[in-house]
Amino acid sequence: MINSHSSNAVIRMGAPFSSLEAHERHPTKREEAAMPLRSVACAILVASACLGLAACGALSPSLVIENEPSSLYSQEEIQQAIDAVERKFVLEFDGCTLMEIGYAGDDLSQFEYDYHAERTTLDPTTEYLVLTSTFLSPPEGKGEGTWNPDTLYEGWKWVLRRENGGPWTVSDWGYA
Repeated sequence: MINSHSSNAVIRMGAPFSSLEAHERHPTKREEAAMPLRSVACAILVASACLGLAACGALSPSLVIENEPSSLYSQEEIQQAIDAVERKFVLEFDGCTLMEIGYAGDDLSQFEYDYHAERTTLDPTTEYLVLTSTFLSPPEGKGEGTWNPDTLYEGWKWVLRRENGGPWTVSDWGYA
């Protein structure tokens, strides 16, 4: 029988399920001495995780999404592509804030497909989709130093690719 009131329950493995037993076990002196160290280690781990997240890019609370009409992609497919870019932005655009993003239109997406099809043999199920965005770089002294400080980058292009109707992946980004 398992004592649900005990936080130090030990379950003996190998016994049939119906005869599982638990009993209280008191920590040894060595385990008691290690408990404060475990608390400190947990606190350091939590603080590191928080600092790691603080060093990432961010999405503006008033993020604007403007999509050109499309005969190639549904709004759901475009949103899936936007979600892929947002994930990449948050992870890799240190200190930047994404302000606007949207589908660039069928013409640019078709151009990307044609560009790659001329240079390599594409799987017939390969698709390309292009988004454009506006983001704000971090102020001076913040971020990784890749950007001009406190600058609005407009018309930043994101090229996404997928095969067989699978998930969109960001394959390229930047100014054309």
